[in-house]
Order: sequence, then structure tokens, then C-alpha cells
Amino acid sequence: MGHSLKSSLQHTLQVDHRDGTVFPSKGLMFRIQQEFAGLGGDIGFLKNEAELQANFKLPFECVLQGTVTGGVIQCLNNDKAYNISDRFFLGGPMTLRGFEMRGAGPHDEGCALGSDTYWTGALHLYTPLPFNPFQGEFANRFRMHLFMNAGNIGVFHSGDYQQLIQNLWEKRRWSAGLGLVVQVGQIARIEVNYCLPMTVHQGDRACQGLQFGIGVSYI
Repeated sequence: MGHSLKSSLQHTLQVDHRDGTVFPSKGLMFRIQQEFAGLGGDIGFLKNEAELQANFKLPFECVLQGTVTGGVIQCLNNDKAYNISDRFFLGGPMTLRGFEMRGAGPHDEGCALGSDTYWTGALHLYTPLPFNPFQGEFANRFRMHLFMNAGNIGVFHSGDYQQLIQNLWEKRRWSAGLGLVVQVGQIARIEVNYCLPMTVHQGDRACQGLQFGIGVSYI
């Protein structure tokens, strides 16, 4: 492997019309993030990621939330490449629930290899606790949720649009479950979920049963 030198610029554009960050009850959020590497050193690529989230208020203080994300990384020329640390990885308690951290996608001797293209989707139904022992603002930090997650990771480059869509959809992973979500501060959350991986492929590391997660990045 040897040494490598990377210099890069990152740009993030976000349009957020939600009424909250951790437990929004309505509104849309769109974010696109780009990273350009290759101004100096031997690493060169263009990396693009996008996320779209929509929230809909329902009766009985319930909220339906849908999120889709995706990303692609491409080399700029044959003289420069990118490292495994620059690739995308899929799986974990805050993204593709029901799979171990980086548990979906290609592996070699138990180690995740990552890839250059991915997509994920999530659908949540948030509800208040059925018997909430807390009162006031503190009680609003707790939610129950039912969820379905899906996603895929791999090399899906194709000049044929229909073939590209088919490649993205084939060998998808998905899971379902329910759990408890606790808001921490204004941006983070803790989840304790019971997960049922519904579609698992060879090499994946699934996580059926209880799964714990904490983070500021989640879908």
C-alpha cells in the first residue's frame, strides 16, 4: 500500500424547511455534498452524495418520515486513484438497521471493502410513548418508531438508464423493526431497536434482534 497524500475541497448545500432536526413533525430537507480531491498528492476523485427527507404530521401526534440517500465516487484520471477510506460503506444501527456496522456489501476475510456507489431508503412511523412516565419538555425527547430500511452498495456504472436502475434495485438489502428513540441535545439521538433483516446476501453480516446505536448522522 505505502504512503499516499490527499488534498481535497468539500462543499455542502442544504435546504431545510423542517420544524426540528431530530424529531421533525413536518417539512422537507435536501442536502448535497461534494468532495473534490486531486489538487495535490497522488489521490484524485470526485465524490457526490445527496439526501432528501420528507415529514408528514398524522393524527394522534404521529409522524410519517421518508428518507432517501445516495452517493457515487469517480476517479478523475488514470494517474490518480482513491483509497479504501474514501469509499462508501453500508450498514449500521443508524443507517441500514438490522446489519452490523459496515456489514452490507463486499467483504474480504471479514473486513468491509466498501464500493463506489450506494443508495439507502428509510420509512419511519414515529409515535409518542404509549405510557410516558415523563412530563413537559423532557417527555418530548422520547419516541417509539416502526421502520423499514433498504439499500444497496456496489459498482453500478452503466450507460443504459434502464440497466442502471435494474442494477441499483437488484440484490438490495432490506430490514424492518421497531424501537425506542431518545433525543440527545439538539442534533443527536440514541436508538434501541429490535431488527428483522428480511433480505441478506452472501458476505453480509446481519444483526437480528436488539441493536443499539447513537449518533448525529442517521436516516
